[in-house]
Amino acid sequence: MIYEAMKGQLAMSESGGAKEYLMSLLSGYPDIFRRIDEIIAAFERYADLLMAWNRVHNLTAFKSKEEILVRGIIDSLIVLNPRVNRLVQLTEHNQAADFGSGAGFPGIPLAVVKPAVDFTLIEATHKKAAFLSFVAAELGLENVRVFRGRVEEFSRLIERKEEKPFDIIFSRAAARINKAIKLSLPLLGKMGKLVVWSSMDQLKKQETVIKEIMVGYGCKVSVVEPDYELQLHRANRTALLVVEKI
Repeated sequence: MIYEAMKGQLAMSESGGAKEYLMSLLSGYPDIFRRIDEIIAAFERYADLLMAWNRVHNLTAFKSKEEILVRGIIDSLIVLNPRVNRLVQLTEHNQAADFGSGAGFPGIPLAVVKPAVDFTLIEATHKKAAFLSFVAAELGLENVRVFRGRVEEFSRLIERKEEKPFDIIFSRAAARINKAIKLSLPLLGKMGKLVVWSSMDQLKKQETVIKEIMVGYGCKVSVVEPDYELQLHRANRTALLVVEKI
């Protein structure tokens, strides 16, 4: 019944391909797909909670459950696409962070489908951090912790060896890619990776700055262009910037 409700929501989206994409994406991971009913129930609950909190606290620009499911959850799970995950290599027992987690994208959806990966959601805004803690508790996400503070504060904890560096950092809300890179690299261990959600237009605009930072820090950079075969909705053509710390 939960699956049927999810199918109904996705079928009404701006693209009929959303439902098929989600199911085919998760079916490529047998350990995930065998939990599909549990996962969809968690996504439904997450969307309901975000809608309720959003009416009071204005946590996100998403105004409907459909937007949350398609533009939030599914867009967060794009890193599970095989051609993306070949670069990202999100595997069991990774230590991962969501930098500027906001309403929880991509950290919460990824934590739901990857319970063996530990996620630290870094969020400076009190009301958003409170929402993240509430959602993690409501969904029973034992692999999630919330750090209420700035990235620079967490970096100082790593410098003092009070925290360990991360294997992967995700950032879906990075308006300035160069700033996200500069702030994230001190939090990464050797061979650690920063994954930034963006668009090809944004990446082209900041191409020179990104190259300068890469030369200065000696990092490897890869760009995953949008999957134009998947038309989730007209407004969003997600490109991913993957920065590997050498």
